[in-house]
Amino acid sequence: MNTEYNSGNLPQSENSSLQPSATVGESDEKVYSIPGHTLEFEEDFERNIDIFIKEPSNGVNENTGYFLILHPGTASADSWYYQRLREEWSDRYNVVAIGVNYLGTINRTFYYTARPKWTKECLDTLYSLLSWEQQSELTGSGRYDVDTMCNMLPNYNATKLLKLPEEIQHRERTDYRDYGYIQTMDCLYAIKHAMNLCDEKKLITNKNRVFVYGNCFGGHLAQICAKFAPSTFCLVVDNSGFVEMTKHFLDTVPINGVYKHKSGFACTLVREPYYSDDPKSKYFLHRDMIDIRNMTIPRHLKVFSEYFKGKIIMFHGENDNTIKIKSRIRMHELYDSAGIDNYLRVFTEKDIDGQIIKSSGHGMDADIKLLFEKYCDKYVLENSETAVVKDVPSDYERESIIKYPGLIFYYLIDYTDNFPAIHFIKL
Repeated sequence: MNTEYNSGNLPQSENSSLQPSATVGESDEKVYSIPGHTLEFEEDFERNIDIFIKEPSNGVNENTGYFLILHPGTASADSWYYQRLREEWSDRYNVVAIGVNYLGTINRTFYYTARPKWTKECLDTLYSLLSWEQQSELTGSGRYDVDTMCNMLPNYNATKLLKLPEEIQHRERTDYRDYGYIQTMDCLYAIKHAMNLCDEKKLITNKNRVFVYGNCFGGHLAQICAKFAPSTFCLVVDNSGFVEMTKHFLDTVPINGVYKHKSGFACTLVREPYYSDDPKSKYFLHRDMIDIRNMTIPRHLKVFSEYFKGKIIMFHGENDNTIKIKSRIRMHELYDSAGIDNYLRVFTEKDIDGQIIKSSGHGMDADIKLLFEKYCDKYVLENSETAVVKDVPSDYERESIIKYPGLIFYYLIDYTDNFPAIHFIKL
């Protein structure tokens, strides 16, 4: 497995209460590579996903649950930080701790983690736009100063950078961030694989103790996991995840591999998949395709609320300029109206303690480990009086078929086979 990107340039706040262990990379967690779900457009493309599984040190028992821990868009499941989280929480909560490099993880982390092959390809594209005089001003043995290059091109149309080498363009068709569609299926595959492994070893586990926790983009995926598998999770925890996916997110925002320098110029090194406005295009972005990635669609909430018997906890900063607090409050109110058990904790300037909460902005610059333990231990610790446990079989066990209606199409999530499948079907 390629480990160039394993270190992960995680925000400092995520590293504050955990440090790399002396044996990092030598953990007894297991790594598996299994075939993933077919892609949204490239259905014939064969792909694998990497799954990371850590069982409790004392072994699995009949009350051992499952805990899917999801990384944000600038990290990967095999970074030392998420490896340490799985190590600690598998024992703290008596769970099989699970990580997965869902669709787009590697492609989205290459820039932030300086993976030489891809970074050089993209920076070569930017470098080639400079005049000879500008190029001669750059210093460093073979390394490009991106700040300087961006400042040299203040009026440059970033979309020209989309003309990348063919190999990178192909990668963008097969390893991209799709905002919670196939990425969610990857997450559900990871849980099923962990359950299968325990079943194959004839280990009895507690499938009514299934938890998921994500931060930023991982928080959004945690909620969509619950949407796609509403009978599976007893606790869903979302720290500052995206609330509503729109065409703006899916089609026009140059998020993948963005470099933002001091003047605010966004240099698009790699872009998201090429969704189209043309109804005749293979890549046409229909309204129903956007809605399935959202948790705030009333007709979908009606279906979701019928099946979901767990609890959703949301953390959000009052002054979050990335995901506005108004959208989170609206989500909370919609959940209340639908009868969904949920709790919203809004963090203000008064909550800043310098240890767990360091701001009231996006993600609160929080120590994500201590944040979860402070507010969620009472729900996840197995001997807690307020521990949450479902009383219904999971979607995997009951072989659910869940249907979310759209305007012209509907989505069918089918659990009748070993691994779930999602289908986009015309009404």
